[in-house]
Amino acid sequence: MRYFSRIALAAALLMSAACPVTAGDWSGVYVGGGVSLRENTVAFPNGIDRMTMVDTTPPSLGNFEQVPDLDHVGNTIGGHVLAGYLFQKGRFVFGAEADYEFGPSFSAGRTPGIPACGNTPVFTPGNFGCVGLSTFFDDVETLGHVRGLLGVEVTPTVLAFATGGLAIGKSPEVIGASAGGFVLDSPSAPLVGAATVQRSNMGETIYGFTVGGGLQVKVGHGLMLRGEYLYDRYQGQDIAVGGAGFGGTIGEVTTNAFTSPGNRVDYSSHTVRLSAIYQFAEEQPAEMPAYLMSDWSGVYFGGGLSMNRQKVGFPNATNQLHMQNNVTGGSLDVRPSNEYEGDSTGGHLVAGYAHQWGRIVLGVEGDLEFKNGFSRPRDIGGPECLTPLINFVELGSGHAECIGTKLYFDEVKTLGHVRMTAGYEISPALLGFVSGGLAVGKSPDLYGASIFGVVVDSPSTPLAGAASVQRSGLSETIYGFSIGGGVELKASEHLRLRTEYLYDQYKSIDIAVGGAGFGGTIGDITTNAFVSPGSKVDLSNQTVRLTAIYQF
Repeated sequence: MRYFSRIALAAALLMSAACPVTAGDWSGVYVGGGVSLRENTVAFPNGIDRMTMVDTTPPSLGNFEQVPDLDHVGNTIGGHVLAGYLFQKGRFVFGAEADYEFGPSFSAGRTPGIPACGNTPVFTPGNFGCVGLSTFFDDVETLGHVRGLLGVEVTPTVLAFATGGLAIGKSPEVIGASAGGFVLDSPSAPLVGAATVQRSNMGETIYGFTVGGGLQVKVGHGLMLRGEYLYDRYQGQDIAVGGAGFGGTIGEVTTNAFTSPGNRVDYSSHTVRLSAIYQFAEEQPAEMPAYLMSDWSGVYFGGGLSMNRQKVGFPNATNQLHMQNNVTGGSLDVRPSNEYEGDSTGGHLVAGYAHQWGRIVLGVEGDLEFKNGFSRPRDIGGPECLTPLINFVELGSGHAECIGTKLYFDEVKTLGHVRMTAGYEISPALLGFVSGGLAVGKSPDLYGASIFGVVVDSPSTPLAGAASVQRSGLSETIYGFSIGGGVELKASEHLRLRTEYLYDQYKSIDIAVGGAGFGGTIGDITTNAFVSPGSKVDLSNQTVRLTAIYQF
């Protein structure tokens, strides 16, 4: 989903309608809409999610205990429409506003088969285990807000404001927990099982508070642009779901695992919203402020927010699973994706020089990016199952399997850019520009591949195993090209507000990591699975940046 580019394009199209600033205060009725970028959190503060394994094999007692995190965090992007009224008294602006949010909801689905391992797969020599626990829920949504607004007129065209009021949302219809696993301790029969508990019909309208703030800018003919931040916190919801467990003793190993959402669930969210607003108010032509008569020439520096979507691809990777029933001829093939995307939010600092000739503005600038890394760590134990725990459709009945592969890497990030800019003065207050130049980044220091699995086909002895291969010390400074564009708005004599989109593509990196495999024949089932990053990795990044600039 290329939503960053769509946001930047929409902002550029909206701001390109700007005209010379007009007079008049902020009073009047208004309507508008825009995009909402939301980080959602669903937490089970009284939940239980605990697993212990004890090995009584002499000469010592081995113990393992894992307590997973019961907070679920996920990002969504949607839209909103709003309407309100503002009243100005001196430099202070008071208002009331309501909005409606729409778009995708946030959920954490139940994992097919056994959840991701909560333990290392080989507990002690002679046994093998993978036990997983997870809580899950379906759609959580923010429906809208009713709130008050208090603002201060920074300049005739810029309003800084704070908001507070009521947040309205929808809680999940389904909440549940699942547990499952397998433990092998030859020559004992394997301990295999899975359990799930859930409750439905729990959806209800939920209420809480919202606080936030932002900036609103007049661009003329009643059109205003707004950027704001919101924090929503809802009243905790009482629930009664129960729990799911997996456990028992096999050979010398005793396992106890249990998970439950508990009796309460909390919801909150952080949101960045970009809005275009039309105000129904009469405006009178104004004498152009002195700062609008100045050009765009000069040295400048600034900084702001960077919202990144990094992409890491392994074009030569091998990542496959093939299983076949040698009696029925049924087969199952899985080819996981070898491209991975991740979002991060960081910051940037920028400095440059621009010079204007007529309505053309040319410049050069450099910037530094920070706190924008993306990584895909190795799971504790093994990856999630690529197959359902019990697969009757493709392979027939009488067996169970859980096989997982994963490619992983540590932090990749953009360090900065050196680029040229070319702009066109749309109005005395608004500059549209494009940019191009050098992108500088950092490649991951570590790449790896892991695989694990178990296939049970009674009465045969279970087929189980795990493997991992990785190389570290591979980090290097990487270079590529950067292209982009955006708009810049004069807010006062020295203050400029900029929104822009950047696309960075780096030169492919050669790597040599090797691979990990799992396979064999048990009863009627033959399994072949292998995963390797291959010999090359491609890195790219898309960024939307919001920047405040001071020009000398």
